[in-house]
Amino acid sequence: MVPDAVHFLAEIPRTDSGKVDDKRLPDIDASAGTARKAAETTLQRELAELVQQILGTAVEVGLSDDFFVLGGQSLRAVELISEINHRYGADVKLREFYREPTIEHLERILHPHAKG
Repeated sequence: MVPDAVHFLAEIPRTDSGKVDDKRLPDIDASAGTARKAAETTLQRELAELVQQILGTAVEVGLSDDFFVLGGQSLRAVELISEINHRYGADVKLREFYREPTIEHLERILHPHAKG
């Protein structure tokens, strides 16, 4: 396992008992410092909003952001693919999404099924 980024702190916040105080650690944007391609088309915006909704995050989702790096996990992936298939009348396979879990890839799969 290799981290996507390393952040240095001048001091690690500690509880009175000397343990790391997770609640006082700064929020780190995992995508900070990387160029993010923003959604441009209607389909891209819809998919980005759906990913945000499924992940329960307000962080903007870029076209090439990896769903799992953003905090997704297998059950959320199933939920996402199920919702996409329902909304677009598609038959996206979960294994296709696992191969490349990005909005760009989903758009390529869905293009024939896109509504506007």
